[in-house]
Amino acid sequence: MEHTQIYLLVILLLLVVALVAEKIRPAYTFLIGVFLLVVGGVIPSMAFLHSLSNTSILSIFLLIIITAGINDHFRLSTYLDRMFGKGESASGFLFKMGGFVTALSSIMNNTPVVAMLMPYVHDWSRKKGISPSKFLLPLSYFAIVGGMITVIGTSTNLVLQGLVKENTGLELAWHDFFYPGLWVAGLTLAFMSFVGHRLLPNNKDLLVLFSENTREYLVETVIPTDSPLIGRSVEKAGLRNLKGVYLAEILRTNGRLIAPVKPNEIIREGDLLFFAGDTGEVMGLMDEVRGLELSKKEKLDLGNEIEIVEAVIPFNSLLAGTTVKEFGFRERYDAVIVGIHRKGEKISGKIGNIRLEAGDLLLISAGPDFRTLVDQDKNLYIVSSMERASRIADWKKNAFLIGTLTAIVLAILPASLLGIDRSGGLLKLYETLFLILGLQFALGMMDSEGVKRNVSLDLLIILASALTFGTALVNSGTAELIATQFIHYTQGLGPLSVGVGIFLLTLILTSFVTNVAAVSIAFPIALALSEQMQISPLPFFMITAFGASACFLTPMGYQTNLMVYGPGGYRFKDFLRAGFPLTILYGVVVMSYFGWKYQLNW
Repeated sequence: MEHTQIYLLVILLLLVVALVAEKIRPAYTFLIGVFLLVVGGVIPSMAFLHSLSNTSILSIFLLIIITAGINDHFRLSTYLDRMFGKGESASGFLFKMGGFVTALSSIMNNTPVVAMLMPYVHDWSRKKGISPSKFLLPLSYFAIVGGMITVIGTSTNLVLQGLVKENTGLELAWHDFFYPGLWVAGLTLAFMSFVGHRLLPNNKDLLVLFSENTREYLVETVIPTDSPLIGRSVEKAGLRNLKGVYLAEILRTNGRLIAPVKPNEIIREGDLLFFAGDTGEVMGLMDEVRGLELSKKEKLDLGNEIEIVEAVIPFNSLLAGTTVKEFGFRERYDAVIVGIHRKGEKISGKIGNIRLEAGDLLLISAGPDFRTLVDQDKNLYIVSSMERASRIADWKKNAFLIGTLTAIVLAILPASLLGIDRSGGLLKLYETLFLILGLQFALGMMDSEGVKRNVSLDLLIILASALTFGTALVNSGTAELIATQFIHYTQGLGPLSVGVGIFLLTLILTSFVTNVAAVSIAFPIALALSEQMQISPLPFFMITAFGASACFLTPMGYQTNLMVYGPGGYRFKDFLRAGFPLTILYGVVVMSYFGWKYQLNW
């Protein structure tokens, strides 16, 4: 083994460890890894820039922007009510909802699909008196397998397409994904609708729990008639920088709600002051601050007094890794966080000093501008139901649908019909997406600000870095070396047995690092194995793709899992309960299909 190969493997191992530990933002971890590869002479400095220009990465970002435009301008709740019905059982609702999500995720980026459906699923479950935890994890799984039906359905497939084209000159066809994707999607739909959801916990809805046990999150105090605090500002009354709690809101006797509270706000007689944070410290506050009393009410009537919004921190959010205070949450969103739930449990302590993580569920007291401000970036996904669709003329919607269908037809029709000497359709994938995005701009469904809001620099760095690592493994001969050892230990076994090994390797990787990283690490190994065994690389490529998308076992396996983690009140073991049997069935179907299709023997 050469020094360069040893160095590359050490960097790769450190990369995986850092991604699992989650101490550094994934984008920074990947960028440091690429920098070390360049410094160590493993790859030239232009390799990363070459990855940035990959058409598959371009296609991913075009899909994200297009999906955001559709999500903003098409009102789906009315259609969903008609489609799913109001009298459905849990299994019936899951089957219909799952079929819709699976189909939608095959042509749209699945993260916004889940974000779009979460409020609806929440509302449906509340109306039925069923815990949302029975539906939210299946929602994530449906979106994951839906993405496997087409090459554009998930970033995993697009990144693999880029790696295949760059390293072999081949191009994966639509039918390579379509038929096995339908099999695993149908399996997941049936299993989660009729069996899987029964394995999930019956967690109480967090907003219902909040209204019934308000004092766990907010403490209501009152300013009595003889209070010395009357006429003083909040700052002069000593109600700033308190130990373990902070003043979240003031409710006037005339019904006016002040949130967030400014330091110069004047305290008046009869004001209700709501403190949030470590509410166990409030009793000490009563001793320290004269003129402040606990409210005599047994419960807070939240429905009439304050608006509580439930939101989750998604993967790649700028909130992840920062404290509330560092981020300037109050000023940025005209809102205050009154509770944080992580892995199904409330986080105690002063909220401003808590370091947030992806997947955290936030209970937010929202000011009047909150929803407008939060819609300007993608640092939060709102879980509580709200109308997001803007009003645009029906003719524009119809024109967009007709134009989009036309572009898709042009992409599907063989180029040979017009005498063009090239494989594939009349339009390439990224050309089709450019055409659809241009149509959105022309119809006013997207603008430059919308593009800025939906383009994540972190995601760009992760995708380009993952491609760079994959290319480095191939070009340095490291992948071939690993493949040689793999074959040595599996000597005498057939291609299907080796394929099972590739599937298990990719499955383990995707459970703890991003699926893009998993497919980028496993791809060069699969390529080298096929070359040494002198068989077509296609079955190993497809097994790698489906292994990288088997993200059912852990919350960190896929961003949609993290999105439902907090709102569903799930624990790590809940993913194993439903995900482990699904993964076994999924693996059997995948290996059986590719073994049959490519005539692989054991």
